[in-house]
Amino acid sequence: MTHSVKYTSLIALALLMLSVPFNATAQDSTASQVSVEDLSKPQEEIYRGIIPGKRNELSHLDKKSKKYNVISWIGFVPEETRTRVFFQATDSTDYTMDTSEDGSKITLTFPNTKVENYNLVRFIDASFFDRKVKRIDASRKGKTLTVVLTVTPGARPNVSRENGYIYMDFSHES
Repeated sequence: MTHSVKYTSLIALALLMLSVPFNATAQDSTASQVSVEDLSKPQEEIYRGIIPGKRNELSHLDKKSKKYNVISWIGFVPEETRTRVFFQATDSTDYTMDTSEDGSKITLTFPNTKVENYNLVRFIDASFFDRKVKRIDASRKGKTLTVVLTVTPGARPNVSRENGYIYMDFSHES
C-alpha cells in the first residue's frame, strides 16, 4: 500500500468519525442526536433530561409499574439562592432519611422502589459547583434504592414534595 492511499484512508476514516453525531445525555439514550452546530446553543436547549415544571416526562420512560414505587429521575440544579436535588417519583414513594455522625453524608432509602432507567444509578459529581452538595450516588440492591448525598458537614436540606417530585433544597449564599 502506498503512503498516499494509506493517508487517504485515514483521512476518510477521520471524517466519517467526525460526521457521526453524539448523544447529548448519558441518561437519555434514545434522545435525538446533537450535532456539532448544536453546541453553540444555550445549555438549556441542549440538555434533554427532566426539568421540573418545564419537561416532566420523557417519552422513553414508562410509568406503568403498579407493583413498585418508581423513581423516574434523579437530578441536581444549582440555583442562585439554593441547591436543589430532586427525585421524580410516584406519589406513593416512601423513603427514610439518615445523616452520618459527622454530618457529611445524607442517606435516603427508598424501599420497594423500581428505577425506571438504570442510568439513574450513575453518580452525579456536583463538586464543580462549589455548593453544599458535592456528590450524589445511587445504588439498587434487590427492591431497595439507596441514594447517598455527600454534603458539606452539617448541611441540612429543606425537604418538600409536590407534583410528583421530592425536593431537597440546600441554602446557598453567593
